[in-house]
Amino acid sequence: MQNQSPNLQHAVSQMQQQMQAMQGGQGAHNAGATLLAFAAMVVVALVIALAVSAVVCYLFYIALKRVPDEHRKMAPGLVWLLMIPFFNLIWNFFVLLRIPDSYKSSFDSVGRTDVGDCGRGIGLAAAICVVCGLIPVVGGLAGLAALVLLIIFFVKIFGLRGQIPAEASGQAAAASVGPAPVEANAPPAE
Repeated sequence: MQNQSPNLQHAVSQMQQQMQAMQGGQGAHNAGATLLAFAAMVVVALVIALAVSAVVCYLFYIALKRVPDEHRKMAPGLVWLLMIPFFNLIWNFFVLLRIPDSYKSSFDSVGRTDVGDCGRGIGLAAAICVVCGLIPVVGGLAGLAALVLLIIFFVKIFGLRGQIPAEASGQAAAASVGPAPVEANAPPAE
């Protein structure tokens, strides 16, 4: 019996080592799966953030496009510069101040004084909150404040956008560029 006991102990020891080796391999597999899941979540978050940024830029674009050319303080296409990471932190100040300034200029040209600052104060506060979102302690609150202020800004700007006729911005004129339509019963031009 004594001869079998060391063999049994040796066999148990080997089995324990093999089980530990299998668990170690399984742990590495679990770590790889966890890393892959984390990478997938990061990619999904980046795609969502890019899509949200594109929608915001498009909304800025169509808001600025409605303002007549002579009153625009910046070209509508320049709002797409907000898609550039880190540069957008500074460019927010230009976009969020020049859009209301453009609307204010347009309304001032027709004698409308009932529109206030056209959301300039809200735009400035939103731009400041976006930058403050980088501060570690207050970043979450500043980011939430920026989101709320941007929503208020868009509501204000799109309310004003509805008060400017599309013809004033040159959109209707641009759509009618080209030869005049020929009526079916009209005699041919000589």
